[in-house]
Amino acid sequence: MQRSASLILSSSFLAVTLGLTGCATTAAISPAASSSGTAQPSGASPGISQSTTAGTGLFADGATHEVNVVWDETDYAAMIAAYEANGSKEWIKADITIDGTLMSGVGVRLKGNSTLRSLSGDGDRGPAGGTGSSDGISANVPESLPLLIDFDKYVDGQTYEGLTQLSLRPGSPVLNEALALALTASTGQATQRYAYTTTYSVNGSATQTRLLVENPDESYADSLFGNAGVLYKSDAESSFSYQGDDLETYEEQFKQLNREDSEDLQPVVDFLKWLSEASDGEFDAELADWVDVDSFARYAATMNLLVNGDDMAATT
Repeated sequence: MQRSASLILSSSFLAVTLGLTGCATTAAISPAASSSGTAQPSGASPGISQSTTAGTGLFADGATHEVNVVWDETDYAAMIAAYEANGSKEWIKADITIDGTLMSGVGVRLKGNSTLRSLSGDGDRGPAGGTGSSDGISANVPESLPLLIDFDKYVDGQTYEGLTQLSLRPGSPVLNEALALALTASTGQATQRYAYTTTYSVNGSATQTRLLVENPDESYADSLFGNAGVLYKSDAESSFSYQGDDLETYEEQFKQLNREDSEDLQPVVDFLKWLSEASDGEFDAELADWVDVDSFARYAATMNLLVNGDDMAATT
């Protein structure tokens, strides 16, 4: 059977998203045979590339943090209106202060799928007007919303402790998600780092305790591999099925997070084609050529033990 060079799907490189927040699933295909600066003080000028020193302070064991976000209320209203209208997650510009360090001009958007349904005007998703509640969230309480924070969305090269993105989780699944992430890490599988905020506010609002989670992006993907590898991300609407050889068919279903200059979606398409066309005998004989079976079995068992309704099996 023809296929590309020794492509192994390994759950050791699964970026497992464990919160019950409608998040996407990521998987990496690793070719087995081939293929900072100083923190700026508060008041740093927007538009100037700035980065905090790379380190592990944010995710240090037992660390807690103070996070404040400031954005324009008109921009926020437009972001909510766009989601209410058609489910789109538009970016707005904001300033974020983490433990006294100001990062100006960061990008912020809503993050999640099922968690956000109560914000949509679509009757199939939830109540109109953004006043409904799911996981205790409400558009009228912006500090309750799950967000994706992108430090270099508007300021090229801006990072925080070497991170490009952070995910801010909604309130209710915090302990469940932190425990699941910690347990997954304890088994030696790929996971995401997390940190607690004891004080989180938006535009001077009342404070909440929230969870910050490392978000799978290009830097995260590159950090997973001891050798060259590619991380692909799918979402809840993706179909893990062969739909022909045209790569453009899959571009909206699978996002490639790294090595876009040298790789593409062909490994995903090749695997889906084999999965679709293999006979029972071929599947048994060749599965280990495509999948790190032991690693994937460990992943599946872990997700079942955690009763994770948002893993790869549950969202496809």
